[in-house]
Amino acid sequence: MQDLRKQVVVKVIRLKQNGLTHPVVLRGLVFTPNDKSLESEQIQAIVSAAFTECSFDLFGEVIMNMFLWVSISVFTCRYRTYYSFVPPHHHWATFDNVLLFFVVMPWLINLGKLLFGVQGHRVTFGRLENYWLRRNRLLVWWLQTVVQLVVIVQLWREGRSVWFRSVASISLASCGALLWIQMLFLASPFTPIGTRFLPIVSAWGDMASFLLVSAFLLLASAQASYALTEMPLATIAIDTYLMGFIGEIQPQLFVAKTLDLDANPDTLSGLDSTEVPRIGFGFFILMVSSFILMVSMANIFIQVMGDAYNRNKEMVQIQLTRARAEESLITMLWMAGAASLLPRRCCHLGPRDRREFVWFTRGEQRAPRERTLQELAAKIDHIDRLMTETASAKT
Repeated sequence: MQDLRKQVVVKVIRLKQNGLTHPVVLRGLVFTPNDKSLESEQIQAIVSAAFTECSFDLFGEVIMNMFLWVSISVFTCRYRTYYSFVPPHHHWATFDNVLLFFVVMPWLINLGKLLFGVQGHRVTFGRLENYWLRRNRLLVWWLQTVVQLVVIVQLWREGRSVWFRSVASISLASCGALLWIQMLFLASPFTPIGTRFLPIVSAWGDMASFLLVSAFLLLASAQASYALTEMPLATIAIDTYLMGFIGEIQPQLFVAKTLDLDANPDTLSGLDSTEVPRIGFGFFILMVSSFILMVSMANIFIQVMGDAYNRNKEMVQIQLTRARAEESLITMLWMAGAASLLPRRCCHLGPRDRREFVWFTRGEQRAPRERTLQELAAKIDHIDRLMTETASAKT
C-alpha cells in the first residue's frame, strides 16, 4: 500500500490586478512600516516578478563594473610603480586607450542612469521626496560617479607634482573601494549574497545608540588628555580611537612618556611634590577610562552586536524582499526617466506593459484534525516499535 502521508499538495495561484509591479507599488513596499506584510507569499511573488524584469540590468552593471575594476587596477599598478599612468618614455598606445574607454564609458552610463533616475522620480511621483530610499545604494552610486570623474580628469591631465600624486592616490583608492561596495549592493538582492550581507548591514544600523554613547565617552577621554598632556590634538584623537575601538592601552594619553613605569619602575620616586597631584590624577583617569572603554564597553559591544545580528538574521527574508523591491524601483525609475526625455523612435525604454497578473505556488495547509491524526499515527508507530524492541530483548 502506498504511503501518502508525506506527499504535499501544491496550489497554483494567480494574482490579477493592473500594475502589480508599478513603481508606486514597489515604493510602498520599500517604505512600508509593516515588516510582517513583506513575508506574505503574495508580496514576495510581486517583488520577485518585478526583480525578474530588472535582473538583466543588474547583471549588465556587474559586468561593466568588472571591466572598470580591471582598468582601475592596471592604472593603479602603474602609478604605484612609475608615478605615472603609462610606463616611462612611452606614449598612450591602443591598449591604454582601451583601458581609458572602460573607465569613461561606465562613467557616462552611470551618470546617465542617475540623471534619468532623478527625472523618472519626478515624473512618477511629482517630486523628489524620499529620493534616497531606505538603503545607501543611490548615495554610494553618486559618490562613485563623482570620484570616477576625478580619476578621469587625472588620467586626462597627468602631472608630476606632489599635489597631483596625493590627489591621484586618493582618487584611485576611493574609486576602487566604492566600486567594490557598489558591487556588494548589486549582489545583495540575490539570495546567496543577500542572506549573508543584509543581516550584517542591518546589525550595523542597530548599533547607532551604542556608538552615540561611546562617542560621548571618547570625547570625555580626549578632553581630559588634552588638558593633562602636551600632545598634539591629532595624536590624542588617534590614541583615543585605538584605546576605545582597538583595545590598545595608551598611557601617554594622560601621563607623560617619561613616566613609563614599565621602562623606568623608579621614575615616580624622583618627582617634584608639586607635580604629584597632576600625575596621580592622570593615572586615575587612565584606570577609569581603560576600565570603562576597554573592558565594560567592549564586552557590551560584543553582546549588543551579537543580539542585533541574531535578530536581523531572523528577518532576512523581509530584508531580502525589501532589497529586491528597492533595486527594481531604481531600475524602473531610470527607465521611466529615459522614456520621458528621449524620442520614442530612438529608444525602447518606454513604460513597459505593467503586469496584470502574477503566478505563484503555495503548499496546501493541512487541517488541524489531519495533523492530529498524523501525530497520533506517529505515536502509535513509535509505541509499536518500542514493544517490538522490548520483546526482542526478552527473547
